[in-house]
Amino acid sequence: MSRNYCRTGNYKPDYSICGSVIYNYDFDGYVSMTSMAERIISDWKFDEKCKKNAENRDRNKNYKKGVK
Repeated sequence: MSRNYCRTGNYKPDYSICGSVIYNYDFDGYVSMTSMAERIISDWKFDEKCKKNAENRDRNKNYKKGVK
């Protein structure tokens, strides 16, 4: 009897995004969906801002080297 194995790729964490902060009151059951959504959107905006800053930093570094 042959066995079939499903191979998956290695897990590589993405350090370019913020994983968000977990607070104690997240587990008390009184957090509204609105506040959770606001925190998620805030984290997404922060990630976008960091991504743009990193792209600009790399672009400026390459510009100073004379690379287009």
